[in-house]
Amino acid sequence: MKRVTIAALLAGLLLAGGCAGKGKSELEMSVEKVAIIKAIAPSIVHVEYALQYDKGQEPRGGEWRGFGRFISQERPLEVVGLLVQGNKVLTGDLMMHPRFIKGITVRFGSQAVKASVVSYAIDQKAVFLGLEEPLVDAKPLEFDSGREGPYMVVAHWLRDSEWKTSIRRASTTVTLTESGDKFLPGGWLIVDKKGTPVGVCITGRRSVSETWKGSPLKWPARSAEEMKELLKELKERADKAVLRVAVHFRSPKKSAGRVSRYGFGGDGGGSTERNVAGVLMDENTIMVLANLKPKITGRLERITVHPAVGEPIEAKFTHTLADYGCFLAKLTKPLRGAVKLSTKDIRSLRNRMLLSAEVILQGEKRVAYFWHRRISGCELGWKRRVYPEIGGRTDDLFLFDDEGALVVFPLARRPKVSTADRGDSGGVVATAARQLKEVLGDLAKNVDPSNVPLAEGEENRLAWLGVELQPLNKELARVNNVSHLTRDGQIGAIVSYVYPGSPANKAGVEATWILMNLQVEGHPKPVDIEAEEYSVGAKYPWDRWDQLPPRYWDGRFPPPWQPVENKFNRTLTDLGFGKKFTTTFFADGKQTRRRFVVAPSPEHYDTAARFKSQALGLTVREMTYEVRRYFRKTPKDPGVIVSAVEPGSSGGVGGVRPYEIVTHVNDKPVLGVKVFEELIKGRGELRLAVLRMTRGRLVKIKTASPATKPASEPSTKPAGKPATVPAGRTPDTRATEK
Repeated sequence: MKRVTIAALLAGLLLAGGCAGKGKSELEMSVEKVAIIKAIAPSIVHVEYALQYDKGQEPRGGEWRGFGRFISQERPLEVVGLLVQGNKVLTGDLMMHPRFIKGITVRFGSQAVKASVVSYAIDQKAVFLGLEEPLVDAKPLEFDSGREGPYMVVAHWLRDSEWKTSIRRASTTVTLTESGDKFLPGGWLIVDKKGTPVGVCITGRRSVSETWKGSPLKWPARSAEEMKELLKELKERADKAVLRVAVHFRSPKKSAGRVSRYGFGGDGGGSTERNVAGVLMDENTIMVLANLKPKITGRLERITVHPAVGEPIEAKFTHTLADYGCFLAKLTKPLRGAVKLSTKDIRSLRNRMLLSAEVILQGEKRVAYFWHRRISGCELGWKRRVYPEIGGRTDDLFLFDDEGALVVFPLARRPKVSTADRGDSGGVVATAARQLKEVLGDLAKNVDPSNVPLAEGEENRLAWLGVELQPLNKELARVNNVSHLTRDGQIGAIVSYVYPGSPANKAGVEATWILMNLQVEGHPKPVDIEAEEYSVGAKYPWDRWDQLPPRYWDGRFPPPWQPVENKFNRTLTDLGFGKKFTTTFFADGKQTRRRFVVAPSPEHYDTAARFKSQALGLTVREMTYEVRRYFRKTPKDPGVIVSAVEPGSSGGVGGVRPYEIVTHVNDKPVLGVKVFEELIKGRGELRLAVLRMTRGRLVKIKTASPATKPASEPSTKPAGKPATVPAGRTPDTRATEK
């Protein structure tokens, strides 16, 4: 039986339909296109990559994602290739590190041949594969660069579970960029109207000057051997220039009975060491790629740089960059191998092969992988800066050009105003080194003077406006007629209290006003206000306070008053003292604005002067403004607030608990921690007047010498097991209510 080809079938349909005419019909052109596809088919092959995990990492490449599915589905990653020589195949560049590739196979029909990369195209996203043996029935493409247009573009891809080939007319649309680049839309295999191969263009741009014409074998390329040497040189360069830096911090002070909410993103506020990458800028300066908020930088104690060879070197903090998530430090000893920053416009490097160093910090271990990547495009970002588009993961990627200069590196942009409850604000993005070179050239204008290490006594300093805020919600927004101004209560806060003498009080701000946003000097958009609900104080367990487990006597249990360190005050603090800003309030049915300068708050609970009595096992602090407000005390009222009690101590056995007020010692008023220290010094027996909210009592305590076990006269119960007494009383059988 005679086999009917697709071309013959289409020709028969053409004649039967009487579609012939002076010009070619669509059907006639379809017949010609099918013939071209069939003529080229012997040169189209399929490239199969057998992938694998490496050290628990899923395979990843330049512009592809989700490689792990090929492994879980037990099948190879398949891409198209062109046979350009008897033993050489052209295919797209995965830009995948070899550690993820178990093997490469080129398939044509039923024949499968092992292959390996033999060279890398420099300006096209392509590599050349060498075959271990020839493909018997395949036919290498023969290019003729002299063929005239119009041209056709042939594409071959896997979709709907099978391979497909298409052919279309090549676009003649010309694009001219402002930099003078002229190009037409790219394609894949380009042929003339008769199907003769003219050239290949794997990028999205086909040069008007027709440099794409001719055999890909003539493209500038680097052999696999040359690549090995380049990567060896890159390793030596990157090992000297991109280093592990250990950043050491003081342990944070306890913050109002809770762990600070403003630490490193996932590390938490209690982190005392962080290992990050650092870039050696010159023999004395290192740029540390750590995006620290002022609260965290304030605890910075020590910086240790770990060279690839030699002993660690200490460095001293110098500046935090205002707009970028990094800081500069001076080395105490010089290091060689500083990086050279490229001044090239990254747009000129589009699709060009760039050597890459992927530097990963795993605790104290620095792991680096060296390969290559390409910039697929560019986009405008912050302040019209040009950012590279690079497929795949880039948060630890460093790209170098042919001269060894750093072209792209991972860097976070630091927002001028950050309201996030995280140490890191903004994600790390691939950034052109050219940007940083401009910043470092005018360092005085590009540093943040408020983001610096602080003395231990200053680390909890805060700015304030002098208001307490109640979060807005949908119902409150509608009742106050501000739904249209607050996104139906999603932003904004009600001023619930204004502290006398505060900046807000001096500016005439009143309770019941609604604070909606801040306009910060130099910041392009308003900062919306989002207050936090503090529900602990509303139902505080004062009536069960004697049953508080000893593990909470150190002040870890949340305090009854609303802590001063909240999202609003932290935002003001991060702006920097002295920064000018304007607030927008809604009051008396209209919007009103007030101008302020970021000012430091008075001493608050976290910064208050404190004293720890070893004899009593008590730590007391000064009564600060927010504590006095909660207990309705004036600055003239005597008292110190108990911030911690040691289990088993004289004070603890005697029934003293955190957040109670000691007003008198032996009938003498306590006018601060210094007075408290003087009143208990050298006394064998003490009578403490203790106030729990509005209920007072006397606690008699006998202090002990270091050789004597601390004891409290009234209690006979073991430490940590308080007697069962009516609510509001203590286990002290001699204690009396005032």
